[in-house]
Amino acid sequence: PAPALRALRATAATAARPAALRACTHSYSARRPHPPIRAATIDADGALAVQFDVAEGEEGCARWWPAWVDDNAQAAFHPSTRQRTRPVHATRRPLLLEAAEADADGACVRVRVCPQGDDAGEASTPPHTHTALLPAAFLWANRPAAAAAANAADPPHQPWAVADLPGLAPPAFPLAGVLADDALLLSLLTALTRLGVARLTDCGSEPEVVARVLARIGFARHTNYGTTFDVRVEPDAVNQAYTDIALPLHTDLPFYREPPGVQLLHCICQDAGGGGESLLVDGLSVACAIREESPELYHVLTTTPVRFEDGKGRMYAYTYDRCTIEEAQTPQGLQPRRVFFNNGVRGSTPFTADRASLDRLYAALRMFDDVANRPALCWQRRLLSGDALMFDNTRVLHGRTAIAAARGARWLRGGYVDWDEVRSKATFLALQAGGAA
Repeated sequence: PAPALRALRATAATAARPAALRACTHSYSARRPHPPIRAATIDADGALAVQFDVAEGEEGCARWWPAWVDDNAQAAFHPSTRQRTRPVHATRRPLLLEAAEADADGACVRVRVCPQGDDAGEASTPPHTHTALLPAAFLWANRPAAAAAANAADPPHQPWAVADLPGLAPPAFPLAGVLADDALLLSLLTALTRLGVARLTDCGSEPEVVARVLARIGFARHTNYGTTFDVRVEPDAVNQAYTDIALPLHTDLPFYREPPGVQLLHCICQDAGGGGESLLVDGLSVACAIREESPELYHVLTTTPVRFEDGKGRMYAYTYDRCTIEEAQTPQGLQPRRVFFNNGVRGSTPFTADRASLDRLYAALRMFDDVANRPALCWQRRLLSGDALMFDNTRVLHGRTAIAAARGARWLRGGYVDWDEVRSKATFLALQAGGAA
């Protein structure tokens, strides 16, 4: 309406852009490019409709409902922390957007907001009628289409057998490039998310490589084995990985409520003697095969918990009960999402007093192990000095053949980083690169 638009322009003419608005504009502009706003109006449905000045053929229209506009006005955020200060109960009021207009430079939209109802004048909420300020950078980053585009930093999982891997091996990335080139790091993290595994090459024999790579991604995960750990043959070993016997396929630390998300293993040295070949298997492919071949045993693996434990007799005692296969809801329905399998730290507590149920659980665990050890699913290679593997510890099972070389001839250093760190870094890099998010 013309009166509301005149009031909006009068407010814009007399009020400078507040510090909160300047801070928000700077924060979003520094992280991602955005087009200016060409026009803003209130459409026939009462939503804020904005046309961005984009190139021909690009989608430049977006709209937001009144509750979102009011909830995300820059006055609702602290100017320096960028955290919300307006209480959530302030969103319960019905709202009317009376008018909207973009500033002359297209950097900001001002919206005339009129709360409706008896509680429109509560002290904890804005005045009965007020102007909501929304920067172009903020609107572009939070337009509805950006939500789908943001998923590019978390692509869907792609189950694999060895024959499905390009060149019959996990994708490889040179260490120097990963440490220096954001685009290459993003490619690595994307491949790691999609396939659950990637290789680093030309890592040299410097023991600090693991710490440097993990710091490049985010904060390393500290566990009962430290921030980094060394895998080599030791006397009186506290873990089977530190012996020379074969290490069966497994995922690490399932006795944690939230096990480490990603593991990095760097081969510092590997003697020319035999053995010590690394094994990798996609647990999602294992789960899918079991679901197809034996739905009954798949159901057992997704519904019957197994106890995992570690540390008895030492200074800690970790225990956690979880199912071998964890499902998640997807557009295709329930799908296997994570696997937890480690026979070495599987506890002895039975989860059923019923003999038939217990027999079915053992049969299901045997089938999981049998399928995981099928040659078509298992990528096997002897790492050389300077090679490194990164893999999803909640998806990809790893192991190794027995070590035939003398003690001390094989030295791998490992470390973990959680998936929250990986996704955060991937999203940040995608936004910096000008991704739609």
